[in-house]
Amino acid sequence: MDGLLKGRCPVRPAGAIPSVLTGRKTVEMSINQYLTAIVMAGVAIAFVIMFRRYLAAKSEQRLQSMLEAVGLDPALASDGDIPTIMAEVRQRCRNCNAEGLCERWLAGEAQGDNLFCPNHKVFEVLRKYSEVG
Repeated sequence: MDGLLKGRCPVRPAGAIPSVLTGRKTVEMSINQYLTAIVMAGVAIAFVIMFRRYLAAKSEQRLQSMLEAVGLDPALASDGDIPTIMAEVRQRCRNCNAEGLCERWLAGEAQGDNLFCPNHKVFEVLRKYSEVG
């Protein structure tokens, strides 16, 4: 009997659980499969980076347009005397959920004030500050 089992069953280390019982399958990958997986991961990461840059650029465009629309110099966003405030304004603009409404308002398709904008109070203060200075 021992000879029959020895010829048919693979030799396992003592205490090893057969893969049939664990539900795991052994997967062997070739070098090409590893390289393909690495390239695909790299492409996915590149797409995420490009998309985030696109979103940042669109946000910056909206910020520049909003500064113009409320009567502020758009140069204030890049070389303002108050870089900390503008960094916070830029961050709020990037995190804003009203992008569509903002773009419609800037295009003149939405009526009313820019109260939807998380930066509208900062823009009011900056406008008063620029009128005094």
